[in-house]
Amino acid sequence: MDIYEKYYLSDEKIDEILKNGIVIFDTSALLDLYYYSKSSQEVIFDKIFGFLSDRLWISAQVYFEFLKNKSDVAEKPIASYNNLIHDPKGKADGGHIDKIVKLSEELPLKLSLIKNQMKTLKEKTIHEEKYPNISSSEYTDFDRAIENLDCQIKEFIANANRFSSTFKNAVDMKIELIKKEKEEDRVLQAIDSKFKIGQELTYEQQMIISREGAFRYAEQIPPGYKDAEEKIGMQKYGDLFAWKQILELGSKEKKPILLIINDVKEDWYDKELEAPRYELLKEFQSICKQPFWTYTMKQFIYHVNHIIKTEQDVFEQMLKETDEIQEVKSYNAIDDVDYIDIINEYFAPEVLVEKEIQLADELRIIGDTRAFVGKTNEGKPALVMVNMTKGSKYVNGLHPLRNMQEVKKYFKNINIEYTYSQLIICSTKEVAFNMYKNQFEKKNIKNLFRRKDVNVFIGYVEDNNFNAIASNVDKK
Repeated sequence: MDIYEKYYLSDEKIDEILKNGIVIFDTSALLDLYYYSKSSQEVIFDKIFGFLSDRLWISAQVYFEFLKNKSDVAEKPIASYNNLIHDPKGKADGGHIDKIVKLSEELPLKLSLIKNQMKTLKEKTIHEEKYPNISSSEYTDFDRAIENLDCQIKEFIANANRFSSTFKNAVDMKIELIKKEKEEDRVLQAIDSKFKIGQELTYEQQMIISREGAFRYAEQIPPGYKDAEEKIGMQKYGDLFAWKQILELGSKEKKPILLIINDVKEDWYDKELEAPRYELLKEFQSICKQPFWTYTMKQFIYHVNHIIKTEQDVFEQMLKETDEIQEVKSYNAIDDVDYIDIINEYFAPEVLVEKEIQLADELRIIGDTRAFVGKTNEGKPALVMVNMTKGSKYVNGLHPLRNMQEVKKYFKNINIEYTYSQLIICSTKEVAFNMYKNQFEKKNIKNLFRRKDVNVFIGYVEDNNFNAIASNVDKK
């Protein structure tokens, strides 16, 4: 046998595992099941899991982590719906209902200012010999227009409040449905009924694995060494515990194993080869004498469909939902990071930001935008704007650049001078490369990007660090 083919499996060999081998889910793949629509869940639970009957398995470690995190994941849509109404973080991309009502209620003040200006104008033009002669009918017509607008504003405010109430009721109904579904917990029912669960490791076994883990992590031997940076105690060895249980299963059952895992960090996945890390493949072969491979949830759904032949429209819907789930998760991940730390780490020592500021409501800002202020190493006021985007379409590149020009114009008008920098943070590395490659040679975007009044950096966040893939300036 070719030594390469021994470890790196063809699609045909992976299909054989799907037909006859053991299929294991990791925690992230299990938790993703909560994000799917009810119709897609039914296909996955009944048709796909039915096809894999008696061959689905999860480790006790994964089951424990699933139980620990499932409540938070199941409730995440509730926060998303509430953020459409309220904006507790003061983000630009949220609180739409509250902002509509607030801006509506400000309209009478604007009209009052117009009325005051009109009154002053009439008083000044009372003497015809000093000012241009304006016929009384002109005033009368405009006064009538003001009265009409006054009535329209009152009606508009009433409509805005009715719309707000209707929208909030719809959200409340949706949240109640989510809570009801959470109580039913179809995902947990499916896992408990369809999956075999491995034996829990004893504390003594965990201690032995942890000692081995200390060596493996120091040498960056997969899996799990990336967790050493974020977790403490034996928690950092969770992935290794799960891996050891997979090895034990493979050795006992003498069957090939396919692991469904959405974690594509370097301690599991070789991004250059687009394959599991070689060390994992070799360790499994060495101990279990069987092939091993990993798939993401999307790859799993795509390839299992070749075998069980799901209806085309249902199949396409599941793939679409899988992409949307990863986008939402990636976007939530970049939303949860500490942007002040990221900015200061990336720009040090040239810029040091101290706090986030709320951008004025009158600015025409589109999308998720944040602004942070501080000083340069020369003591000059500095503003760094961060734009988060999950797509790579034309507008995803254009809007952040236009937002910055709006912000610059605003501060110039109120006589505040900053040095300006901008981070356009994409949800994934792939999105960042696709957006720059496909959009930044288009005229409008190119012209804004090449301006020298703002230092613009496009990239993605990984391991709480910003990685730029393009910029209009050479960063020292």
